[in-house]
Amino acid sequence: MKEVTTTDHSPIVFAKNGGGIRQQPRCGGLHEPDVHWTSKFFIVVNVFLGWLLVGYMVSRHIGYGGDIKGADLVTILLTALAVMLAILTIFLASLAVWGYASIREASDRIAKDVASEVAKKTATEVRLVLQKRYSPNRVAKQAVMNMRTQLAERTDSYLTPVEVISAHQKTAPVDVHAIAHALGIEVAVDRLLPDDISGKIEAIGSSGKYRATVNGKHSETRQRFTIAHEIAHYVLHRSLIGDGIVDDAMYRSKQGSEIERQANSYAATILMPAPLVREMYRAGVKSYPKMAALFDVSPEVARIRMKELFR
Repeated sequence: MKEVTTTDHSPIVFAKNGGGIRQQPRCGGLHEPDVHWTSKFFIVVNVFLGWLLVGYMVSRHIGYGGDIKGADLVTILLTALAVMLAILTIFLASLAVWGYASIREASDRIAKDVASEVAKKTATEVRLVLQKRYSPNRVAKQAVMNMRTQLAERTDSYLTPVEVISAHQKTAPVDVHAIAHALGIEVAVDRLLPDDISGKIEAIGSSGKYRATVNGKHSETRQRFTIAHEIAHYVLHRSLIGDGIVDDAMYRSKQGSEIERQANSYAATILMPAPLVREMYRAGVKSYPKMAALFDVSPEVARIRMKELFR
């Protein structure tokens, strides 16, 4: 049960009734037509007029010089009563019309107030549910993220592989997984590869896409270099991949030492871009271990790359 107050401050009690609302006006809650004093006044006036009519008819009868007989008196009384009943009927009809209009006005007012209350409550509940499940900030952030992803994918499709790689070399360490994804290379981690196999790259059917598989038993640093190495094969030697290029632990394959040397050199370039390395070097990072930690590569890769750049 719940109580609300209408616009005219009359309390209304309403309760749930089969999913709806049932109005339950309190006693005195509605502005019922105040007819008690009017009824009393009308009764007095009606009786007075009736007796006045009786007296008038009796006096007229006597004025004509006739004697009032019992039948005449009954006729006079019945005539007066008929007149009183006619007046009473007119009064009650007027009262009924007025009362109906007043009650209907009050009912309309109550219905509007109850509907307004229910609408406010429903709107509040819906707003709370929406705020809880669909936070505007979260929705906006997700939309922005989706737009950025779509824009990046659309942009990458118009860039050359070298331009795609360059676009992901703004900060250290370089995200090789993002580069592979942007180039359409699927990266898989296989812990069942033999220890002497670092990874491989192969075409996926005739889809035009490639898969780079890395040894899951190797360290994260080594896996990063393997991914960069396979990306280098994709960029430099795509026409040679065929059914796949398998690289051993020394990053050697059947393609020959020169092919692997190129892939190793380009992998180091991907992981340690010259502008970033020089920037870090000017900032005071001059030791191999610190540079390796900064770019998430092995100290040996950092040593070779720094010697290339700072001879």
